[in-house]
Amino acid sequence: MFQMCFWVMVALAVQGFQEPSGDLDKITLELRCPKGEFTQDQVVPLVIALKNAPDGKVAQLTLNPALPLGVELYWESPRTIKSRIVFLHERRRAAPIAVELQPGAKIQALAFCSPCIFKEVPHAISEFKLPDIGEWKFWGVYASKNSIIKSEVIKVRITILPSGGGSHPLASESWHRFALGDQRVTKEKINELKDVFRTDRTGAQWDVLGYLLGLNEEENERYEEASVYYRELLAREPTNVAKSQVLLKLGKVLPRLGRYDEALILLDQVKPQEAEGSAEELKKLRNTIEELKRKSNK
Repeated sequence: MFQMCFWVMVALAVQGFQEPSGDLDKITLELRCPKGEFTQDQVVPLVIALKNAPDGKVAQLTLNPALPLGVELYWESPRTIKSRIVFLHERRRAAPIAVELQPGAKIQALAFCSPCIFKEVPHAISEFKLPDIGEWKFWGVYASKNSIIKSEVIKVRITILPSGGGSHPLASESWHRFALGDQRVTKEKINELKDVFRTDRTGAQWDVLGYLLGLNEEENERYEEASVYYRELLAREPTNVAKSQVLLKLGKVLPRLGRYDEALILLDQVKPQEAEGSAEELKKLRNTIEELKRKSNK
């Protein structure tokens, strides 16, 4: 579920991460979270960004496609147990992603993780359980053959699950595994999540659910269905996922349906600093859609 859309997935180390060229001294890694507090049953969205300083050199980066921007994510529980963040989807084999980062440019990705699925011992089997209450620390590491860049640590507070909240479908193991990209989640379970989205818009993470359902439809080439989820999110102002990110996703889906003009209008509203990819990629996407529109009118 990923195209150049980095949905976090995989529980593998960054092996085969290729050496980038250019000046990494001016490259910084940023990690942020749209909210500072989540209940025990919620998934945590993270935005990861690689940024080149205005006085940096052009950097040619080769990114491992199995991780968001080729960045490994880590966390530390309130009991000071550290672990790499667990992801459950082993991506289809894909070529490394080449990215040219110009001076002053930034490229970013959206990732989802679940403190409910936490490996306390390296290589242990990940089990589903409610996470510890308290302050969790998150950080990212970008590694090449000769360089390591670490983000600053961000802190997120996990609070107790409200009484009766454990029975909600978005507190279920199948939801968390779906959010982490586990393809073993059955079609039946996914249909149950679709029913939740259609009938319950009051949940704190309905927008995360709708976004990931849209990604799932897009991955399975059901572009009309994907567009419905993205439109629903835009109609109700998402809070856990940036509006520009949803506009970008809808702008990518609509050309598949021959709706070029609408896609271009939506992409004009995207703020590159709030969406995946980079400003340069957004420009290339617009140019591609305009070319497809010209060809369709011949």
